[in-house]
Amino acid sequence: MKRTLNVSQAISLFFDLEEEEEEEEEEEDSSSSESESDDGVDDPLDDEQPGPSTETQSRRGRGRGRGRGGVDQSRSRSPQAQAVQPQPWQTAAEPDTAPHTSRFVPRRTPGAQVPGGEAVQRRVKGEDGHWAVKDIPCPTPIIAYNKNMGGVDLSDQLIQYYSTHRKTARWYRTLFMHFVDITTTNSYILHCDVSNTQQVQHMTHKNVMADLVSQLCGVEKTGLPINRSAHHVPVAITAATDVRKKATQGRRTCQHCHETHGRRNLTPWKCKACDVALCVVVDRNCFEGWYR
Repeated sequence: MKRTLNVSQAISLFFDLEEEEEEEEEEEDSSSSESESDDGVDDPLDDEQPGPSTETQSRRGRGRGRGRGGVDQSRSRSPQAQAVQPQPWQTAAEPDTAPHTSRFVPRRTPGAQVPGGEAVQRRVKGEDGHWAVKDIPCPTPIIAYNKNMGGVDLSDQLIQYYSTHRKTARWYRTLFMHFVDITTTNSYILHCDVSNTQQVQHMTHKNVMADLVSQLCGVEKTGLPINRSAHHVPVAITAATDVRKKATQGRRTCQHCHETHGRRNLTPWKCKACDVALCVVVDRNCFEGWYR
């Protein structure tokens, strides 16, 4: 009589056979490792990773202990579990007092490194608020750079103060404006040299540029117009205490009406700066005509 198995019985029988095969493989691996340890000699080829042709693990053994995506799930990735694990520098006797070694090693000590030991003099403000000349260490390459520049950096600095450069799409205009800046800067430098030779106080850079522009344009140099109307403000002649007399108390004859039209118009207003009585009404503003 034939014996038939249903699906559940067949699956259980399959897994039982698979577990038996895995147990046999584990026993063989343990016996081989014990035999190697008894020999006491390590084979240098054992440290190398086996290539694809020397791989003897079965598909079932290679995937054991890993979850989805081939990630080893036997190790805990939680911060709590990692905190419990001891660090390599910790010991059983002193788990917390062992020194922490930083992986960052600076290549040089911090601070100014002056190979040549040369120094320059600079005015430094001290803690007491007074200025004093002190020797400050300076690297040798910087001293050689300043010595051999020939004043090019100072010339560029003077050019930027009063430059004629403007944004343009024509390259030759930019070149021409730069030549103009160089020429004007050289004129100021020559003026300073001549003044020092004659022992005369030289003009400032701004005044030299203003004189040069006025001479080239053929116009006279004038300052900013003085705004005389800034101080001419109409104020009351007298401060009336009575409300009923504030429009008539202390009135004087308008100077502009008297000299221009020969009229005698009384006004309670005067100029604060000139103390001249002038009319300030809707149809007669003598302030505008007097200071025009």
